[in-house]
Amino acid sequence: MRNITIVCGAGVSSTFLSHRVAAVGIERGLNLAVTASSLVGLRPQAEGDVILLGPHLAAEVHSLREQQPRATVVVLTEAILRALDGEAALALALGEQADSGEASTSLDSSTATEARSSAHG
Repeated sequence: MRNITIVCGAGVSSTFLSHRVAAVGIERGLNLAVTASSLVGLRPQAEGDVILLGPHLAAEVHSLREQQPRATVVVLTEAILRALDGEAALALALGEQADSGEASTSLDSSTATEARSSAHG
């Protein structure tokens, strides 16, 4: 089973998006556990788990990767979060290219910098 945790500031947007990601996973027949969390309430993750971080929290990506070394941390795009696009969010979590035409955020530091830049303007 793959665990996906969607993190936003208060956990509200992430709750709506997590329901949509879970629904897409069910449609695809995937074995997923999708949860929502605030950044403060995030629990330790296991090897292979994925954390989808809200774009407004992109500045936290490096520290979150240090705090959660066993998980893959990916920054959601503004478009995915704003549209609550479960299909595109799941594509990011699984390392697929999002159908929306936006590039997924890879895990290297240069991309994290790009994500921070796009989140701030």
